Amino acid sequence: MSRWLLVCSLLTAAFGLIFVVGGLVLMQVMDKIIPAIVKQEMVISKSSKIYSDWVSPSPAIYMQIWVWDLTNADDVLQGDVPNFVEKGPYTYREYRQKENIKWNSNGTVSYKNKKKYVFDRSLSVGSDEDTFTTANIPLISTGTMLQNSALGGFASILLGQHLSADIFITLSVKDILWGYEDPLFTLIHTLGVSAVPSAEFGLFQDRNNTDDGVYTVFTGSRDINKLNKIDRWNGQRKLSVWSTDEANMINGTDGSMNPPYGDISEPLYLFSADACRSLMSVYEKDVSYQGIELVRFISPEYVFANATEYPPNAGFCTPNTDHCLPSGLLNASVCQQGAPVVMSLPHFLYADESVILPSMSPDKEKHESYLDADPVGNCMHCELT
Repeated sequence: MSRWLLVCSLLTAAFGLIFVVGGLVLMQVMDKIIPAIVKQEMVISKSSKIYSDWVSPSPAIYMQIWVWDLTNADDVLQGDVPNFVEKGPYTYREYRQKENIKWNSNGTVSYKNKKKYVFDRSLSVGSDEDTFTTANIPLISTGTMLQNSALGGFASILLGQHLSADIFITLSVKDILWGYEDPLFTLIHTLGVSAVPSAEFGLFQDRNNTDDGVYTVFTGSRDINKLNKIDRWNGQRKLSVWSTDEANMINGTDGSMNPPYGDISEPLYLFSADACRSLMSVYEKDVSYQGIELVRFISPEYVFANATEYPPNAGFCTPNTDHCLPSGLLNASVCQQGAPVVMSLPHFLYADESVILPSMSPDKEKHESYLDADPVGNCMHCELT
């Protein structure tokens, strides 16, 4: 009996060793097979499993807006420090639909990315008809154009007589975003001055139910490492609004999808037509979201640093390095009809202390932009500010 027990034990151990070795071999094989299958299925084509979501993403996308309400406008005109109260969020559900899709012979696909924004009251603090006091951007823009003689002699004289409007005005959230008819811009537009193509002004004017240009991206069919990376935007491989070739480069993707199994030590780039530039994010740490292991990429502190702190940003000083803004600010007037619009992270996060007002409280945990992605390159939990 003991002999049979010994034989059974040896056989059991042998089979166990075989299963362990087989399991290890299977794991190694699957580690190679699964990524290969994933890469094959992620190629942008009409037959791929991702195609429908690529054309029209099914996960909910939201744009949330906070505004700064100036509470002491009269005092500011007398030289006091501005006092702002933050209001928000005002939330819009964003719907995306790729249109005019054209397949090219060089392994790229071209399309227009139509975006529609619908206000979501349930995720907002109030109606987008809520009002707040802010700077009169059209008035300041007109003053800048007059100063630079961009309007011509007769127009300058005529408009100079109409610059008695208040430098601070009260608008609704809806108006400042999507546009309102401004008296000064109406007059300029009537004069036929090309510097102001519309009688209306809005930060996102003409960007609801519209597209932001023609994108041409790589499908990944020839090189999966180029999946969804932009080859051209509006037919161009680089921009012409900044002062250096590096600043004008169109890098990265449109943010909807990244190449799978990328090297986390390499930065990710997202091209933003609204900012007229590519924005960098770098790996920070591993995170878990709803039980899924992800990697977090964040906007580095130097993304809006001035040329002194981060020399590669010299090209974003417009029109040249003699006009660099303090760190943390981006002169976005080239994207806003010449209006004096400056972009920053919320509450001037990472900005020079000289521009941070007492009513603002920059906090990395609350105000940084981040992207939590799975190994396949999908954004699972993202907050881009």
